[in-house]
Amino acid sequence: MMVDLGIVGGCKFGRDRNISQESTYNMFVTDGALVSFPGYKQLVQFDGVSMRGVAESIKDDILVFVIDDGVYVMDASLSATKVGDLESNEGPVYIHSNNASPTQFCISDLRDIYVYTVGSGVNKVTPPVSDFVAGYMEYQDGYFICPNRNTNKWYLSKLNDGSSWVDVDSATGLSYEGAFGTKPDTLVACVAFNRQLFVMSKNATEIWRDVGNTIFPYQRDNSLSIDYGCISIDSIASGFGVAVWLGKNEYTNPVIVYSTGGKPQAIESDGIDYLIDQLEYPESSSGFLYKDGSHTFYQITFDRDNITITYDFSTGMFFRNTDENGNHHIARKFLEFNNSTYLIPFADQSNVAQDLVYLYEYNQKYTTYDGKTIPQIRITPPLRKPDTTRFSIPQVAIRIKQGRSKQKQRAFIAMSHNGGISFSGYAPMQMNTFGYGDNRMVFRQLGSGNDITFKFLFQGGVDSDEKVENGELHEDMTITGGEVDIR
Repeated sequence: MMVDLGIVGGCKFGRDRNISQESTYNMFVTDGALVSFPGYKQLVQFDGVSMRGVAESIKDDILVFVIDDGVYVMDASLSATKVGDLESNEGPVYIHSNNASPTQFCISDLRDIYVYTVGSGVNKVTPPVSDFVAGYMEYQDGYFICPNRNTNKWYLSKLNDGSSWVDVDSATGLSYEGAFGTKPDTLVACVAFNRQLFVMSKNATEIWRDVGNTIFPYQRDNSLSIDYGCISIDSIASGFGVAVWLGKNEYTNPVIVYSTGGKPQAIESDGIDYLIDQLEYPESSSGFLYKDGSHTFYQITFDRDNITITYDFSTGMFFRNTDENGNHHIARKFLEFNNSTYLIPFADQSNVAQDLVYLYEYNQKYTTYDGKTIPQIRITPPLRKPDTTRFSIPQVAIRIKQGRSKQKQRAFIAMSHNGGISFSGYAPMQMNTFGYGDNRMVFRQLGSGNDITFKFLFQGGVDSDEKVENGELHEDMTITGGEVDIR
């Protein structure tokens, strides 16, 4: 009897490993088939340990970024110039630009606020109040907006002037200070999303709107209540009609939360909730949104727990992403600039030994990780009979459209008889060589059991003496389905 193999799918994250180990690594589902996530290639290197944050000015066609304690400007030719320094040299920074002339970039290093004016240097600004500790900062409607992580207050810069921050203007009587009142808590972030401002504490979020009031322009929306705060500032991402973050409150464990402008929803299931609950350091995480065709992905990496998961808003599926060694994916943040997508790596996956930081381009035209093979793995759902009796497997067939490669391309199969807790060694099968068309790969005489899980690895250029070139391996590789013969 031929049954569906379940080779096309996402990650299920079962509460118990024996329930299901169904997972997909470095591939995602589109149009009913598995395809590869893009690879990346190193484009520029800098002296330093960590690229802490980056932002683009479309108006000026430049990037402003921070490496260690240095502030740099990069033009469309990817040529960078140092323009100033911060007093801190580690930890994330958040950068935004305004429409002033010349353009200003405000920088929060989660301690202080700095302003870089295009054509000038970098200056530390006078804080609005003496006990001010900067949080996640945004720009909206001519104002830079930043919370005080010491209190429940948040502040606006003066209109179109990121160098001037006060609580109350003594000359005009205008207020630049807002207050969070939903719960007794300290603030962590102000997030501009569409026409709303999400003011986040650790355990709750308020929504404010710029209604143009004379004394203070923002007004709280009392019709919406968000009972999730933010446990990880660096997990916050907004764009493509959605805002996402790793949230919690005093009653719940961490959960991925998103809003499309109204009441938020948790991205949850028993399995994903259990996975996040088991993390030791959920607060040590970074997330971002990006588009790939019609797919909107949110990728979050728990770097100290060494795991990256990606959620596809288009299909509602989770996937796993890794580096070439099976550790967490290197991307801390993504950035669109000059019609290209760039990724900013975690500091521990830059070349720290040589004090070098890399900027990578991320694109479907790259089918390796800067020349290193991408591990593309699919673990299928378990095969079990309702009455737990044993069965034999004469053959497993998968349908795969190979990439346009002149090098060796192979599929490997491994089996588990204990619910995916452990697997046999891989058995390889070589795909048809270039020019011979698509493949229906058949693995035969796979034994018997009463609880069987298959693991597939798809790889090209697997020989150590083969040269692996970007743009050659697994180009357009597509896995469309598979069947298993059970008797």
